[in-house]
Amino acid sequence: MPTINNYSFSNVSYVIPENSNVSGIQPTAIITLTPNDGYILDASSFSIDPDVPYPQLQSVTFTQSGPNVTCTATFSTGFIMPSSNFSIPLCVIGEGRIKLVNVSGSVYNIIGENVEGDIGPNEDPFYTYYSNSGNLNESELVFTKTFEAPRGYYLTAEISMTEGNQKNYTIQQLPTYDLDGNLISITWNAYYIYPNYDASGDEWTLRVSGTEIYVPSQFVTSYIFDTVPIYPVGETRSMVLYGSPGAVFSVIMTDSESNEYDIVIDGVIDSTGLYTTQVVFPDITAGTENVSYEIVLSGLISPDMPQSKIINVEQYISQPTISITASSSYGITGFTTESVQGNAFDTPANLFINANWTLTSPTSDISYLGNVALQNFKFTQTVGKNSIVVESVVNSPSFRVADATGIMAGDKFNLTNINTPLAPFQYEVTSVAGNSVFVSPNITVDEKFYLFIYRTNGNVIDNVVATATVIDPSTINLDFSVQVTQFGEDDITFTLDLDEIIEEVI
Repeated sequence: MPTINNYSFSNVSYVIPENSNVSGIQPTAIITLTPNDGYILDASSFSIDPDVPYPQLQSVTFTQSGPNVTCTATFSTGFIMPSSNFSIPLCVIGEGRIKLVNVSGSVYNIIGENVEGDIGPNEDPFYTYYSNSGNLNESELVFTKTFEAPRGYYLTAEISMTEGNQKNYTIQQLPTYDLDGNLISITWNAYYIYPNYDASGDEWTLRVSGTEIYVPSQFVTSYIFDTVPIYPVGETRSMVLYGSPGAVFSVIMTDSESNEYDIVIDGVIDSTGLYTTQVVFPDITAGTENVSYEIVLSGLISPDMPQSKIINVEQYISQPTISITASSSYGITGFTTESVQGNAFDTPANLFINANWTLTSPTSDISYLGNVALQNFKFTQTVGKNSIVVESVVNSPSFRVADATGIMAGDKFNLTNINTPLAPFQYEVTSVAGNSVFVSPNITVDEKFYLFIYRTNGNVIDNVVATATVIDPSTINLDFSVQVTQFGEDDITFTLDLDEIIEEVI
């Protein structure tokens, strides 16, 4: 019998006397074919090679005997035992077939909310069953599970074996992450490496749940924009918007003549937390009417934004009046109010306000001190006792100064050109509380920055020329002129403080 590597066989021998009829003493020879590990023997698969004669044998048959195959050789009745040992080698055709190893098991699905993918069959969503057969040491995919997180969610996922021999499995894990490192999908491929035995009842427990990805609110939270009146000739002003990176917004401006201007469409706050744009106001000097503008912020605008989403700005063709008058704490009379009018923001050439006052004290003698200076006119100088900023602020509606004495609502100032009384101004004081100054719009200013705050509405006078003539001890004739060098944005009255230039004679 041949040597085959997928089964083994037994050899048999018998002692038969010389010249005896073998079949009379030993009718048959029984040989057992035994499968090697991992193989199965089927009797129907074996036969004797028909090309090889066996005169000593009457027949050879193969029968199944459990996992083994029994080969029965029946000796011929005419076979006489020779005088020496005699061997009958059988030429067997056939071999064992590979024995398939079976495996079966289940996956227990514990699936939370906000999970998409291979949840489980409708008839039993909690269990996924698998079964397969394979050859010894073969690796084969027995189940796969894929899950995804809906948009805006991430997954928490794990799988573990609760029944069976995990050494027979290889779990391939294929995760997908978003740019922030959140797990947004996962696939598990389970490969089974077939041992030399069947397995059933293997069980896996799989847990997957979805959690909403926290996204900070992306809003425009504030802005800086100068809302002082616009020059009639037009100008360009910067607008700075602050907020969360990624906030999308638009800025559209309309005017009182129904014109619309797209300032920003679908702008995005960048990684620095701000966006800077330019707002262009046209020249209206050819017109006859003032123009008002409404700037509307839309999109991801914070509901808690300290400033309105609607910004109103005026551009007007106005003619402010600059007036000169006087005041006295001890009853001097005789002064009047003298005025001139001009175009807003205009710089006139050789325009003067002239006054000729006969000043009389009804109760005492008076004396002229001999000089009238620009400083004697109230509010031609800055207001505020000590307007140095004591603490830096960023995009704030208020700031503190060393001493806010003398500052009032309506006073105005600039930062970009700090020591100028010229309009238009960037900021207007809305109120004062102690040394805290509240302004519009919000301001960003550094500590120790000295502010020059004015109450002149941008009107400027200069070059005072005065002469005085004593009429009698209680009467003085004061003749003077003041040059107008700049018209501002609104009316102003400059008051000459007579207490500074005239004294009572005791």
